[in-house]
Amino acid sequence: LCGGVNSFISRNVRDAVGKITAQGKECDIVVVGDKGRAQMTRAVPTNIVRTVTEVVAPGNFTLCAAIASEVAAAGTDYDAVMIVYNSYVNAA
Repeated sequence: LCGGVNSFISRNVRDAVGKITAQGKECDIVVVGDKGRAQMTRAVPTNIVRTVTEVVAPGNFTLCAAIASEVAAAGTDYDAVMIVYNSYVNAA
């Protein structure tokens, strides 16, 4: 199941990058996790600007705040930020 979830997220990111570049805009990607990094490196390697690995799951506010601070400190001024993530839903 996890492989399917990771592939779903990677496909959504790849599609979003395609739509953004089709509009003549640029985008950067910050990847959280080793599996996401491996998939995104194959799909859109030139768009990856940061990778966060060795993350304890599940992510929490502290992790998100640290990533946001690092991205903000990088000095790039972004027009928009899109976050793509998975969320577990119990089928029972």
